[in-house]
Order: sequence, then C-alpha cells, then structure tokens
Amino acid sequence: VQFGASYHVAEWWKDTTADKATTITVRPGQMTTGISAVLTKAVTAVERPEVDGDAWVGKTLRVDKGRWNTEAGSKFTYEWLAGSTVVATGETLKVTKSMLGKKLSARVTNDAGFTQGQAVTASTPKVGYQPKLKTKVTAKRIAMTLKVKPLKAKKVKASVVVYEVTGKKADGELKLKKLGKGVITKGTGVATLKKALGKGKHKLVFRIKGKGKVGSGDLLQKVKIKR
Repeated sequence: VQFGASYHVAEWWKDTTADKATTITVRPGQMTTGISAVLTKAVTAVERPEVDGDAWVGKTLRVDKGRWNTEAGSKFTYEWLAGSTVVATGETLKVTKSMLGKKLSARVTNDAGFTQGQAVTASTPKVGYQPKLKTKVTAKRIAMTLKVKPLKAKKVKASVVVYEVTGKKADGELKLKKLGKGVITKGTGVATLKKALGKGKHKLVFRIKGKGKVGSGDLLQKVKIKR
C-alpha cells in the first residue's frame, strides 16, 4: 500500500521503500485494518549517500546518491566539498594535487519539485598519493614494502591493519576477519599476526592509513602459504 497527496512525499506503508514494502493480503469477506500513514513534506535520505573510490591523486571518485523517501520524478544534483568549500559539481570528481591533505565529501540535493532535501556523505580519508604494497608472507609474519610516487622512501609512513577475506555479505561487501597490524616507517615495516595462517591460498586486505602525503585505502592481495 502506498499513500500520496499533493505537495507531500509519497510513502509505502510502514515508512519504507517499494522493494521492502510489506505485502498485505486482503481476504474476501474480511476487513483489513490498521493501515495508515502520516505523510511528510520533508525529502530525506533513508540510506546515506556514499563516496566510491580512493582519495588518491589522479583517481576519480564517484558519488552514490543513496536511497530517498521519494525519487520518482526527482532531479538530483551533486556538489563536492573539500572541508566546507565546494570544489566541483557532478557525479564524479578527479582528485588533484591541490587537494592533498584535505578530506573530501559530496553533498546530494534531491529536488522533488515541491521541495528539496539534502544529504552529505561521510568524509574520505585525507587525500594522498597512491600507495603500492609488496609483501613477503609467512605463517605469522608479513614483511611489507610500501612505495608511493613521487615520495622518497624516508617520507613513506603508515599504519596497517591486516584482514582476511572470509566471504561476502548479501550486499556484496566483503566479510573480513582481523589478523594483525603493523607500522611502516621509511617505506618498510612488519605486521605480526595473532594466529598463524593455514596452508594454502588466502585473500588478504591491507588497510593502509597513510601519514603526511601517503594515501589511505584498502589493498587486496592473494597469498599462498607453504608448509
């Protein structure tokens, strides 16, 4: 059941979206009661917009508009923010050197005709240069070398948390199990694992939190442990 009225946001019963709406079965000769709604004029995001991509110089970010309590007939516009300053408009943003050290976010405006609503994404990590990781993995220890162009090795610092991929969630997001952590100084470092990796193939995610001009993000690697 969907309710609607002029200059109000249409609403599926129980304040949800069409794909999650409750099915109501009306049986012959029976009265179905308790189906009602209070409509609002406010346009709001029921699922917050998100920034897709890594905040690395030279990369392109894209904004997912999220889900809204009204979308049919709406016009969506996008603004990119560095801090509180608008630096670009549109669904995508090319990350440039001028953004180094700044956190980026996107503001989505939903113009439903009779009114507008806005929502802002979470901020990205500070913009940095893309990190590239090489590893040497044993059962309980991972030696790491991190290279970041155009930085010299002595400028490359980061903290690292290591996860193992254990599957996928219903929405496609990876299921991760924390294995250990480490620190990279002058381009090299070691991560110590709480529990030894078993024999065979493993998918590992290295969550990099860069320092200075080193970019942050998740790096996926496949490794094989021999015994």
